[in-house]
Amino acid sequence: MECEHTFEDVDFLLKRDWFLDTQDILQLFWELPEDIYLTVIENRRAYAPRIRDLLEFEPLPRPIVIRNVTETEVRAQEEHTRMEREVWMRAHRKAYIPPPRPREEMDDDVDAIRAFLATKREVLEDVTRFANKSRKYVPPSQRTAVETTDPLVRDAIADVTKLENELAKKTTILESINKTWTDLHWLDALHQDVVKRSLPSPSNVAVN
Repeated sequence: MECEHTFEDVDFLLKRDWFLDTQDILQLFWELPEDIYLTVIENRRAYAPRIRDLLEFEPLPRPIVIRNVTETEVRAQEEHTRMEREVWMRAHRKAYIPPPRPREEMDDDVDAIRAFLATKREVLEDVTRFANKSRKYVPPSQRTAVETTDPLVRDAIADVTKLENELAKKTTILESINKTWTDLHWLDALHQDVVKRSLPSPSNVAVN
């Protein structure tokens, strides 16, 4: 149906913000001709915060009158809206900073392994240095092979390797814990922002 309001009428209504809910505001936007709608966007700073929020996400999803468009145009509009929403979501995710995560037992395990590994690496350096001093001169190209024949060096290498593998496994688990914590809080923040902006809520959000 053709909108009979002038910009002055719409501006009057928006400045007074007598709308019962967000849907009433959106319905008015959907009924506006393109030129009046664009003028409203240009003047959005004059309106209440909830109205400005709706105008910040451009272009506002507008109803498609099926009788005036082809099926191809409908699909193109749906794809455009989907891509637009995806870009917004990725930017939202990139900018999101989660609240601090409470420490868990895994955090203590990782810290303890790192400290123990640092000590074991120092032991490896010491026994390797001792093994070199107790032998006659060995060319640099052969030192690694010679050093690993010393029982103390072999044991130190084994200790370091074992701790490195254990640290890698624990770190992977800790990274997964951190990612889950961030994703859950981000999804909650995303939902709140989607509701606030009256955007279509994504039915299936894939977190990469």
